[in-house]
Amino acid sequence: MQSLPIINVTSLILASILSVFLAVTVYKNATNKIYALLGLTLVMWQTANFFSLIPQDVDYGLAWVRLSIGLAVLVSYLFFMLSCTIPSRTVSLSRSAFLLYTGLAVVSCIVALSPLTFTDATIVDGSITPTAGPGIALFLSTTTGFSIGAIVSLLKKLRN
Repeated sequence: MQSLPIINVTSLILASILSVFLAVTVYKNATNKIYALLGLTLVMWQTANFFSLIPQDVDYGLAWVRLSIGLAVLVSYLFFMLSCTIPSRTVSLSRSAFLLYTGLAVVSCIVALSPLTFTDATIVDGSITPTAGPGIALFLSTTTGFSIGAIVSLLKKLRN
């Protein structure tokens, strides 16, 4: 099995330290809470993504691919939440909007981890090639929606 290049290991360690530092020292602020969660989720996503690209057993590789896209849902959700919160000390969404977006992220993440998103995989030329299932539409629409929503939210804040 390949080892992580030194730059990846360094970035994972630094991102983890920064996220833990924010979580421990200034966790009262919603922006810092979300940023800390985003940092830790990015570290987990980068690790899962790395292992999903290493040629190995098909079932093992498929599990890493599913975990990688499940974490990608959380990254896009947390980025959206961060864009809606910066620079406030509290989340600026209504309770119903917050619950709706959180529920959508949870459902999309669960579907991404299931066989609905990737039904099977094969190893072709030394890399894993997953077969997309019907759940990929939910993944794509959710992550795209959260990403566009984050950009729109940030642009609105720049205008004000």
